[in-house]
Amino acid sequence: MGVQPPHFEHKTCESLKKGRKIVVLLLEEMRKLKTERKKQFLEVLYQLQNISTELYGSKGANVYLDENNLTLERLKELQRKFNFKMKRPVD
Repeated sequence: MGVQPPHFEHKTCESLKKGRKIVVLLLEEMRKLKTERKKQFLEVLYQLQNISTELYGSKGANVYLDENNLTLERLKELQRKFNFKMKRPVD
């Protein structure tokens, strides 16, 4: 997703149970971050679909969520695309 995962030191884990607990907590946090990122993508894609339909009618661009690319770079690219279409004069 373009973000470095949280890191923990193996030395700080006194036991396997403690280490497992840390890993589970980190995994839960990463899942929350992924869910939030997906929500951001879906909102921008929804806006893009609406503006494309408004500008081009039913020929508007079909947009979909590629869950394999949820990077901030891709999100910003979609936001720029949306902003460009918002500023574009209607023919």
